[in-house]
Amino acid sequence: MKKIAVLWALIFFNIVPLFSQKLQIAPVFPGGVNQLKTELIKNLRKEFKDFKDHPSTIRINFSVTKRGRPVNGTAPQFDDRIVQKKIAKAVRKLPRFKPGSANGKVIISDVSIEVKL
Repeated sequence: MKKIAVLWALIFFNIVPLFSQKLQIAPVFPGGVNQLKTELIKNLRKEFKDFKDHPSTIRINFSVTKRGRPVNGTAPQFDDRIVQKKIAKAVRKLPRFKPGSANGKVIISDVSIEVKL
């Protein structure tokens, strides 16, 4: 009887974590990652008329709201406030995403992407 109780306890403690794990889904851009990069590069080139003066590869971080709007665009490698404002404006011009979710609930998600100008 003890063996059966111990066996059930082991099974229970090994199965419970499987049910409690959070299922997270990242935000999805219409058209996929390649289309996101294309749109972002297009917007950045509009903002940076002198984009040849800036590094060719930029890492851009932003958030996607519960409604799918991209906001708070930043590039950590730049300290210049004017450059940061231009990057934020380029990110805000992106089309809506399908928002991310966790356990079936829509959440605010962070996105980080590297683009070449």
